[in-house]
Amino acid sequence: MLTDDQKNTVRQWAAAGDSLSEIHRKISDELGITMTYFDARLLVSELEVSLNKPEEEEVGQDSEETSDGMPTEEAVPGGVDVTLDSVTQPQAMVSGKVTFSDGGRASWSVDQMGRLGLDPETESYQPSEDDVMAFQTQLQQLLKTQGL
Repeated sequence: MLTDDQKNTVRQWAAAGDSLSEIHRKISDELGITMTYFDARLLVSELEVSLNKPEEEEVGQDSEETSDGMPTEEAVPGGVDVTLDSVTQPQAMVSGKVTFSDGGRASWSVDQMGRLGLDPETESYQPSEDDVMAFQTQLQQLLKTQGL
């Protein structure tokens, strides 16, 4: 699918510290090759490229961590708290939990096609628009710190 020159370019991007999402975007933008995020992840694995993980950033304001280094699931006062599952849900590439500012909770997952799913604990629960935006921002930061 990729030429040797293109594979070397991907290796250079990884060596320069690009995240998987940045590499995925560059494959499309700079090489003109369309592939899914999952395919890009497989490519990086196949090339045996190690992605540099940025130093850990806090997921939410004033978040606390448990002994395993994962953020707690307690709500951040006035904010949104996003955590990763230690065991990913079936059929998901990555999954976790979110607690919204009003105390509402949901499970989230990203499937192999890169689609985000949100499953609230209470069937009729709808987070506010501000909470959804904060969730998406924090989720993006969390996935970036994990090299995804």
